[in-house]
Amino acid sequence: MTNLKKLIPFLGKTELNDLLNKVLASPNQVYKDVELKDLLCFLENDAIDNLFIEQLKRGQNVDCFYPFVSDETLKNIVNLYCNDKLDYAIDIKKFALYLDDDDVKMLYNYMLKK
Repeated sequence: MTNLKKLIPFLGKTELNDLLNKVLASPNQVYKDVELKDLLCFLENDAIDNLFIEQLKRGQNVDCFYPFVSDETLKNIVNLYCNDKLDYAIDIKKFALYLDDDDVKMLYNYMLKK
């Protein structure tokens, strides 16, 4: 069996999206030897942000996303969380390492009120 994972850096956008769709459609999000985390550094920022939100809403583990998610998306999630408008569950502690100073301050002030 060939190692599909080794081919990922050389895939074009079409092939990468095709592989992403196969991974997402597969049980446990693993297709052959490729997992979602293997594709993240090759995807466009918008795609990563959208996948991150989708995975959060489904209750999937998103730990591998944090280094790749845009600051804007993290800021939006923290803002929704702090205003009690988030309609899905998250473990906000896992976000802390990836937040900018303003977001940490907002989260801190929110937690003081709770």
